[in-house]
Amino acid sequence: MVRFKNRYILFEIIYDEDENNKININYNIVLNAIKTSIEQNFGAYGIGITQSSFTMKYFSPVTKIGILRSSRKQFNMIWASLTFINNIQNNRCLVRVLHVGGTIKSTQKAAIKYDQEQLLLIYSQLSKRKSMNHFIF
Repeated sequence: MVRFKNRYILFEIIYDEDENNKININYNIVLNAIKTSIEQNFGAYGIGITQSSFTMKYFSPVTKIGILRSSRKQFNMIWASLTFINNIQNNRCLVRVLHVGGTIKSTQKAAIKYDQEQLLLIYSQLSKRKSMNHFIF
């Protein structure tokens, strides 16, 4: 019996969001953007070898964080395709790979740690603003 070795890629989508222009992305839109990027950059060969092992395990439209699973042989191709994405639904964006792990559990732990760091950063910025407003006359 052969064991399939996988890699799990934790990624984040960053884009400039205006108050007037709310961008609504979901699981299917992101998955199609990744597949289009693979096809544009690696052609039919890339789609063919990644299609059997490539799946998106998780994507949150609120935090814009997702987890992809791919085979260990093709994860570099998928990682490269992620970094080549610069446009989703005619909105400029940047896809940043945050973590690559061998198990989904380690990738989930990395996602939780990243979210906690982001929450602490937001909290410190809010408390700094609050203290600055205190001194304004």
